[in-house]
Amino acid sequence: MKSALTITAFASLCFVALMGGVSEVHAQSYKVTPLVIDKEVSPRDVFTETITVTNSMSYRMTVYPTINAVAVDQGGDIIDYVPRVEDDRARSITSWMSITRAGTDIDPGETIEIPLTIKVDGRAEPGEYHAFVGFGNGRTRDDAQLQVERGDAPGVVVRLSIAKPRSSQLRLDTFTVDRFVFDSDTQSVSYTIENPGETAVVPTGEIIFYNARGAEVSSTPVNPDAIQLAPKEKKTLTSPAPADGLMGKYKAFLMVEYKDSQMASVYDTAFFYVLPWGQVFGFLLFLLIFGTIMFVLLHRRYKRPSVASSHASLPLHIYEGTSAQQDHDINLKS
Repeated sequence: MKSALTITAFASLCFVALMGGVSEVHAQSYKVTPLVIDKEVSPRDVFTETITVTNSMSYRMTVYPTINAVAVDQGGDIIDYVPRVEDDRARSITSWMSITRAGTDIDPGETIEIPLTIKVDGRAEPGEYHAFVGFGNGRTRDDAQLQVERGDAPGVVVRLSIAKPRSSQLRLDTFTVDRFVFDSDTQSVSYTIENPGETAVVPTGEIIFYNARGAEVSSTPVNPDAIQLAPKEKKTLTSPAPADGLMGKYKAFLMVEYKDSQMASVYDTAFFYVLPWGQVFGFLLFLLIFGTIMFVLLHRRYKRPSVASSHASLPLHIYEGTSAQQDHDINLKS
């Protein structure tokens, strides 16, 4: 803004110093406004500014608009003309500007409006661009152009500023799902996203759940509350994983999207098991009943009395033998 004010106050004076003085007759005979057009623009911007020229002389005059690229110093003062580059529209401000080049007649005391259209090239690079739209008068265009080049004609200084585009980025720090999911009411999915860019972003996207065969079984939106992440901000978001009617191993695929000049995304995957409480309790009950039955059966089997430990008496029959007595024989009769 300070640069614009400097240009506004000293634009005409700079041309005087540069070109060797301004004709007082021309300076007092007609006036051009505004003195400065100062705009912050972006590539592909299109807009129109209105320039007014007032004839203060007592006779009709003819003005010829000319567009000239100029160089300025650090204080914003015009120091020189810059040759026009026809083949480099990305860096030539004069190629972005269009105005009627025909001579325009202005009666005494009359004020006319001349439109100046500016179409910023889509390849324009960040920086400041300066031009001078001069209005010389005379019988021919050449005479009017010489007045502008000498600094004898009033005009408008145009300053266009293209800021460096701010980047939009998104980083996925963590994505986890509880190893075992028991119900759909638990916030078992957690993901932390960070905005390391220079502009605020609103993450979108979805989490898709697949079974072991790769078929999609469910999905849930990312950031359903449309929470905005400021630059350098980090947030942890949670959501439930599906469990109703499911059981077994599943995969969660997270895709987080954000928009800048084009769509961009970050993604990750995680695996988990769904064990609904009903099935878990049923399985535990089955194990309990099965274990009890097995315990009873085993207990009965290993606690049954054996024949060797029975107190029942067995009859003992002794028969008188006919063979000769041996040393190892026991005489039961004695």
